[in-house]
Amino acid sequence: MRKRFVRLSLIIMIIMILVGLILILFSNTIGRIIGTDYVQEGNLVTTTENPVVVEANTCNLRIVGSILSLIGGFGMLMSGFALYKEL
Repeated sequence: MRKRFVRLSLIIMIIMILVGLILILFSNTIGRIIGTDYVQEGNLVTTTENPVVVEANTCNLRIVGSILSLIGGFGMLMSGFALYKEL
């Protein structure tokens, strides 16, 4: 039972790392999409504010991706070590 739990947590941590890396790598594209959608919804945004909205979304996505990758990396190391000790 414990071995199964450790393997499941290892898989979850690997998925967290991958999601974090995807967010980091594609943060610029996703931020630009969110920024243009914000403008197209009819919000009153001037041309000088649009890059600020895009940059804020990009920065937020990078931070979330970094946190997910960091937590996933530490969790993967701990799960891998626990799985190694059980062998």
